[in-house]
Amino acid sequence: MDAGIRAEDECIKKFNEFKMGNSISYLIYRLSDDLKRIIIEKIGEKEETFEDFVSSFPDESCRYGVYCVNYEIDDGSKRSKIVFFSWNPEKAPTKEKMLFASSRSNFKKQLVGLSVEFAVSDKNEFMIENVIEKVTSKFK
Repeated sequence: MDAGIRAEDECIKKFNEFKMGNSISYLIYRLSDDLKRIIIEKIGEKEETFEDFVSSFPDESCRYGVYCVNYEIDDGSKRSKIVFFSWNPEKAPTKEKMLFASSRSNFKKQLVGLSVEFAVSDKNEFMIENVIEKVTSKFK
């Protein structure tokens, strides 16, 4: 099901800048106030950390986010993968949850270069170790 929600062009443009790895550490996306568009809520500065990324997600509202996870594999080689986060907290309004769920697939298709999706509904699940484990298990 597609809710007819479209991503603003700026969402894709900034994602493409993010992929270049020069000045953006993460992106947070939200629904516009009229619930018809996906817009950028926050652009993480290069020096911001995963903890800064996690703290950007509100307790009572859904968001999407992208973050580049850097990790090391068994032979010591360094890798990085772009992870798509779908934040769907229990306290979010039902209508918003439905809109986010129905627009997620189409939005992800527009963000070319995603490696893994990580669905999170509780901030306790937002641990870098969990994310790295999921990424490394997919890309062995």
